[in-house]
Amino acid sequence: MKEILDRFDIFFFDLDGVLINTEPLYFRFWKEASLFYGHEMSDEEALNMRSLDPVLGQEFFDSFHKDLNYKTVREKRKELMYKYLENHPIELKEGAVEVLTYLRNNNKHVYIVTANKKDKATRIMKEVGLFDLVDDIISAKDAKRGKPFPYVYLDACKFVNKKSEEVIVFEDSPNGLKSSHGAGCFTVMVEDMSLYSKDMDYVDLVIHSLNELLK
Repeated sequence: MKEILDRFDIFFFDLDGVLINTEPLYFRFWKEASLFYGHEMSDEEALNMRSLDPVLGQEFFDSFHKDLNYKTVREKRKELMYKYLENHPIELKEGAVEVLTYLRNNNKHVYIVTANKKDKATRIMKEVGLFDLVDDIISAKDAKRGKPFPYVYLDACKFVNKKSEEVIVFEDSPNGLKSSHGAGCFTVMVEDMSLYSKDMDYVDLVIHSLNELLK
C-alpha cells in the first residue's frame, strides 16, 4: 500500500489506538471506575466513550447512569489509569515507528490529531520515542467541539494550509473516523478495539495494521 503513502504529503494520525496501544486501558478503566461506584458499564458503553466530545460524553454517560456523576467517574478512571501507567510503560502499536520513519525519510509532513491535551500528547510522544518523527500536535481540546464533530480536522487543515481532500487521516474509533470523514478528509480505519463493518460509510480504506502501509 505504499502508493497510498506516496499519494499524500500531509498525514494526520490519531494517537490512542493508532500509534500507541492505550485504548484497551481506557476500556478497562472506564469499566473499573464505574464499578468502583457500584455501577457496571457494558463493553459497548465503554467502547463508545473513546475519543468522545466531553459534552456528548456526559450526555451518553447520563443516558445509562443517571444517578452517577460523569465527572466523578472520569476522574476515578484517570486516577486508576495513571496509577497503572506508573509501573507499566505505554506500548507502541505495530508498525508505528516504521511508518513514521518512512514518512520522515520521504519528506512527508506528519501531525498528531488527538483528543488529548497537547501537553499530555507531547509528553507521551516523547516517552515512547515518536516525538521527533512528527511536525506538530493538534488537540481537539482547542477545537469548537471534539470528535465525532469535524472541527478538529477542519482546524488541522487550516493549520497546514491544505484543503481537506489533500490530507489523509488514520483513526481507529468510530468517533474519530466520523470526525475525519465529516471534515472531508481521506479516512483510513486502523482496526483496534473496533472492527470494520459494512455500515461504516465514513471509512475510505481499512487496514489491520500500520505495517500494511509499507507493503
